[in-house]
Amino acid sequence: MKQDHKILFITEKYTDGDPNALLTNNFHNLFGSLDASGLDIPYHNLFLDELFHNRIHVDQVLEHTTFSYLPTIAIFSLLGDSPMNPSNEAISQIKKLGVKTIFLWPDTGFSWAINRINSLGHLADLHVSWGGDEVQHAFLHKHLWMWAPQDERLYFPAEKDFQDIDASFLGSLRYPDRQDFCRHIQNNTSNILIHGGQRENKLSPAHYAELMRRSKISINFSGSPCGIPQIKGRVMEVLASRSMLLEQKNPATKKHLIPDKHYVSFNSPEDLLKKVEYYLKHEEERVMISQNGYEKYLDTFASEHFWTEIIERVEKDG
Repeated sequence: MKQDHKILFITEKYTDGDPNALLTNNFHNLFGSLDASGLDIPYHNLFLDELFHNRIHVDQVLEHTTFSYLPTIAIFSLLGDSPMNPSNEAISQIKKLGVKTIFLWPDTGFSWAINRINSLGHLADLHVSWGGDEVQHAFLHKHLWMWAPQDERLYFPAEKDFQDIDASFLGSLRYPDRQDFCRHIQNNTSNILIHGGQRENKLSPAHYAELMRRSKISINFSGSPCGIPQIKGRVMEVLASRSMLLEQKNPATKKHLIPDKHYVSFNSPEDLLKKVEYYLKHEEERVMISQNGYEKYLDTFASEHFWTEIIERVEKDG
């Protein structure tokens, strides 16, 4: 990196901006991963929902905060079409102060994301997506297709012989395909833990990470509400935890990982159960795949790589 940076994050504080919900994943995906990266970049947070619930719109304080804190980069994570989001006019004001503007998009398959990207126009210096859904829009030359960054202080391998859960799926059951798979699991086996859902069960990040770390095999489904296969954040969480990733077969994950080397794919409920049983019986193969996945994470996807790539891209385009 060419220069010292200071980052101003403009995000929600609570899941979906609801003060009765858990803290947003940005606390580990963004703030935690930056802290864990070792890059020693200071940052300050403006929380859209916290301000809004105190009857303050972010537009009222964004320019003043920028003057006071003097960031070199502003990173926005917007809340859908929420009225809590900053206006283009407010973003334009801080851009005039010489601040680089980055917009994060966990999903870009939804029409609101693409419409918002196009409406921002040249106000954005960079767009960063981590779903792997490479849809078309007018500003692809300013877009990095990346992955969900992780806080390695939260996601890390278990001590040797501490994996006491055979297999697990930790996540929401809101999606119909997941419901079908999990119904089949529950009707045919008892050694696969199904738990979680940040909104449904309010499983804390620390408990979620602990269960994943303890799992010999971690199951993931790649489908999204918009029908585009995605590299879910869970993929990186599993790799960083050195659990063996059992991933629903899809083209997005294959862009970054090698099947049967870094992870194992399945294509039906029956195939999923068959592979869980096989890799529980063949420990040496399972451990080798989980170790390969963990090494791939460290070499390619660790928080330092994520943040270095973003900062260098902004500097290059500066």
